[in-house]
Amino acid sequence: KVDRKALPEPGEAAAAQDFVAPATPAEERLAAIWREVLGIQSIGRTDSFFDLGGHSLLVTKLLRRVEQAYGRKFSMATFFQSYRLSAMAARLQQSEPLNRFGAVAIQPAGARPPVLWLEGGPTFLPLARAAGLDQPFLGVPIDGMLEAAGDGADFIECAREMVAILRQIQPTGPYYIGGWCTAGVLAYEVAVQLRAAGEDVPLVLLAHATNPTEYFRIGPMRLAWSKLRYHLDQWRRQPVAKRRRYMRDRFEAILEALGLRAAAVAEVPRALRAALDRAAHYYRPSAYGGDVALFQPAERPEVLDSVPGWKPLISGRFATYEIL
Repeated sequence: KVDRKALPEPGEAAAAQDFVAPATPAEERLAAIWREVLGIQSIGRTDSFFDLGGHSLLVTKLLRRVEQAYGRKFSMATFFQSYRLSAMAARLQQSEPLNRFGAVAIQPAGARPPVLWLEGGPTFLPLARAAGLDQPFLGVPIDGMLEAAGDGADFIECAREMVAILRQIQPTGPYYIGGWCTAGVLAYEVAVQLRAAGEDVPLVLLAHATNPTEYFRIGPMRLAWSKLRYHLDQWRRQPVAKRRRYMRDRFEAILEALGLRAAAVAEVPRALRAALDRAAHYYRPSAYGGDVALFQPAERPEVLDSVPGWKPLISGRFATYEIL
């Protein structure tokens, strides 16, 4: 019989055997930044940032530190093409631009038509992995669209710019389009325009995205009170030792919303994001004849049920899922 207690931890021996130390001064310099961001000391040249515990918050922090150290902006799309230490160090040695707005290959494998997730970055890596290796999952940055649209952007015009960007990535359908929050609302209008142009859009994926018309129906006071009751209830459920941290996190989120504090995970510059949010505020979605899947958290402020806002508009299949 196998003496399981004598076995090393899963992956321990393999990790030690596969470790390859940084081979050049450029790799060693970058490894120092990785150590600082990840809080670990052993960084190999073939290591993946994600396999070492990197996630969306840490990717954003890493790219900021790289920009400070090298004076070069490293885009999310470029990072997903070079998330191993040696590959990233090699990119930084090259003179070509590192801030291109191309699609982010979050999960590039598979023969199916890709999911095109608007504003998709490392936050959606677990979702892409859950979809499986036979389902390509591409993030589509919205930075370029917002820079083209400017501060006075009209939401429908923003969607028109996104349609042009999607056609560069994938010239023809079928288009599977998704987005979270405001980017989800944008995905809806993009799908409306693509279908109007005769393209095949089998499915739109909306993640915690509320129809802006519903916000007007709810009203700011009712929304504020609902959020307050929700967070007080969540605070009471926290262990006593975690209540202070919970309230601090909520306060920081309020400061970020007011623009008084830099957002921790801003994958799009704040001014550009604010312009899109303002445009979405005045957007009134039209009817949609295709299929839509809506995902929303099971625990949320009571008035933020997005189903009533979308269901009357959709004549195709409309599926809703609550995420625990």
